Amino acid sequence: LSLNDQWHFVQSAQLVLLLLHLVAFERRSALRYVPLSPSDLALVVAGFAARQIALTDGRRGGASAELSEDLARGVHVDVLIAVLLVALVAHCRAKSLGASGRTSAALVLIAVLRGAGLWLRVMSPASASQSEVILDGLFLAVVSMDLAVAKMASRELHPSVVVMAAMVVVPKMQWIGLGLASIYFTGVFWDLMHHTNLPLLQVCRNAYCDGIYDLCHVGHKNAFKRAAKLGHRLFVGVVGDEDANNYKNPPVMSAAEREAEVAACRCVSKVIPNAPCFGLTEEFIRKHNIHAVAFGQEYLDRFPNPDDDPYYKAPRKMGIAVPTPRTQGISTSELCKRILTRGEVERKSPT
Repeated sequence: LSLNDQWHFVQSAQLVLLLLHLVAFERRSALRYVPLSPSDLALVVAGFAARQIALTDGRRGGASAELSEDLARGVHVDVLIAVLLVALVAHCRAKSLGASGRTSAALVLIAVLRGAGLWLRVMSPASASQSEVILDGLFLAVVSMDLAVAKMASRELHPSVVVMAAMVVVPKMQWIGLGLASIYFTGVFWDLMHHTNLPLLQVCRNAYCDGIYDLCHVGHKNAFKRAAKLGHRLFVGVVGDEDANNYKNPPVMSAAEREAEVAACRCVSKVIPNAPCFGLTEEFIRKHNIHAVAFGQEYLDRFPNPDDDPYYKAPRKMGIAVPTPRTQGISTSELCKRILTRGEVERKSPT
């Protein structure tokens, strides 16, 4: 295949992928009634290709190179028209339902700009270069990827993608698009790193705290927030029923209920069930790859010498234990005491 043929076929393949992502994006939203399914789209594209092959067979008297380029260009035009039509239908449907339709409008504009780029390529006497084949294909791959990310993140297509589309229309200007694509991928990874609180170029630190967490209240949640600041992810150990019964009075909530309550807290990344209550061991710390252990300041006050601490001796001697203040005025014991000491009138009060 000539470089022009390669350029047309790479563009066609990327446009088919974009078409499938567009249908998936529309099904993710409230606009579920898309007339074309992925299988329908595949049949349409196959029909376009068959038509081009039939037209080529009817012109067998021409040079093989010209026929090959006619076929490649024809398939490219057909698929581009299909993308444009599906994006237009999606935009009209979005507007009729009161949605913004920003993504479909952006895709219409991108399809028009790609059409302009196709026209310039056809009118240009120079052949496409290998870098143009790769970089123009990379641009459409960026569009498809951002459409997939938009579907997963429940957002619209990023405006920078449209800016890239305008920059790569003119042949020989694709290197600008490569620079913009690099900026785009950097931004995507930065957003991913920020929203997941996971570092990209450094070790991911796992913070840990543990407790019974019966009647999980704001004091527990404040402890989670303080512990979460010690690392990128927070692992919370929930003491099992047997150890909890031996530590204090039997908890009101079962272990499964306490684990579910802790897991529902926003800053908790992982719940470790049946966490040790009496003596956090070095083996446990290494097994769960824990880098910092948060524990109550009261344990440090009660056991100034780490060797005397029956609960956090191992992490304190390892140098990874960090004392955190306790939230004053509230505890599970205090809540239970309030319930038991309420008068009959208070129990019947609607407040």
